[in-house]
Amino acid sequence: MQIQAPHEPAAYTRQETAQILRMSLRTLDNAKARGAIGYVQAGGKILFRNCDIESYLSRHAIPPRESSWAIN
Repeated sequence: MQIQAPHEPAAYTRQETAQILRMSLRTLDNAKARGAIGYVQAGGKILFRNCDIESYLSRHAIPPRESSWAIN
């Protein structure tokens, strides 16, 4: 999965990351505190890299279930 388009930043703020992941800032902060999502701290600012977001999404993806009925 590739999130970054050519004109998008390589790292996102807390607010941007929460918006991308469609979660509240509190939920994002809890995920960060648990170590569920990686981040970098640059000069006191917390940033989430594309690879951190992609890794989080990959680990929390739920694969489709096998259907009990088949279409022939």
